[in-house]
Amino acid sequence: MLKPDRKTELIRLVKKVINGKASAAEERFVEKYYDYFEKNKYDPAGLSSVEKEELENKILQQIDLRKSGSEEKRTTLFLNKKIYKYVAAAAVLVVIVGLYFLYNHSTISQRPVAGNDGHSPANTDVAPGGNKAVLTLANGSIIVLDSAHQGTLAMQGNNRVMKVDRGMIAYHQLAAGSWQPAGEKRQPEVQFNTLTTPRGGEYQLELSDGTKVWLNSASSLKFPTAFEGKERKVILTGEAYFEVVKDKDQPFKVQVGGMEVEDLGTHFNVMAYSDEPDIKTTLLEGAVKVINGNATATLQPGQQAIITHDSDKDIRVVETDTAEAVSWKNGVFAFHSTNIYEIMKQLSRWYNVDVSYRDSLHVFLNGEISRNVKVSEVFKMLELTGELSFTIDGKKIIVRKGY
Repeated sequence: MLKPDRKTELIRLVKKVINGKASAAEERFVEKYYDYFEKNKYDPAGLSSVEKEELENKILQQIDLRKSGSEEKRTTLFLNKKIYKYVAAAAVLVVIVGLYFLYNHSTISQRPVAGNDGHSPANTDVAPGGNKAVLTLANGSIIVLDSAHQGTLAMQGNNRVMKVDRGMIAYHQLAAGSWQPAGEKRQPEVQFNTLTTPRGGEYQLELSDGTKVWLNSASSLKFPTAFEGKERKVILTGEAYFEVVKDKDQPFKVQVGGMEVEDLGTHFNVMAYSDEPDIKTTLLEGAVKVINGNATATLQPGQQAIITHDSDKDIRVVETDTAEAVSWKNGVFAFHSTNIYEIMKQLSRWYNVDVSYRDSLHVFLNGEISRNVKVSEVFKMLELTGELSFTIDGKKIIVRKGY
């Protein structure tokens, strides 16, 4: 075990690395220490390998805080894995003496997120969302997908509905007349099904043409079992990401209320929650046309079309960070000057919780947080800004100004 003065020296060096003040030799020393720490599974705190991994994951999730000079309080949260791997190593030393996490270029005491009585009972935490959805067939039958077994779920005309993986269903078109249950009346070739995710759920879908859809929480997609005619049209509420199979003779269309997105084969995201002020279509690859009444806009990769629910038919096109728009699909909450109210809407949908506020808040955040951690872990990270405080009461979340 390292002596106290060696622990102090290592922590001092890690701080210098984080602050960008370390010499090349000092940075190499810290990096070598971390590499040794990893290679030899050095565990001076007596932590198990699982506990050490959890500790490192927590450190890697931590948020480096920097304040801007804006009139509003804007907090930048970012992760630098090269720096945080050093912090992970040093943090184990800090745990030995039971003091603080090394963080924010200084030490910050650990404080649990409070329960409704000011303490932190274990039953106040909320697990993250997961693969949950319901498939409603054209005949009204309902299939709960998270509990359904892999394999064939239903036959509809010449289409086989398959659960192909955990969190995904696919439509496979068979040769005409190749399968028909004995004594069963033949179903129409094209039927319309609806995939619905609850709050705290997400799911993937492969349509009959091979187009892939990722459906976010509290969303639904109505779609045909097969695409016939001059277009491929689906109807969306909530949010979804599409990877469309190219077919110039049969454009793919997403209808959201009176708005429509048309493309020939591309990757794009549509966010159209009713509790959000805007409908946002973000293009990652290819080209799409956004139609809203008589207004149209053609997007190029890296652009976003914004339509305000309560405004006229105008479409506003802006350059945007596409990674942020589809971060949910990649298991991350990503914020770019996002106010706390918008952030809490996202958390509310994913963790299936209700949120109330005790104070007026003017906090804007930048950065990323994993969607795969419990809600208390997210709140601990946000509380490190010093601007926010959270209370968990079952499925209810109370947000206040920081202590």
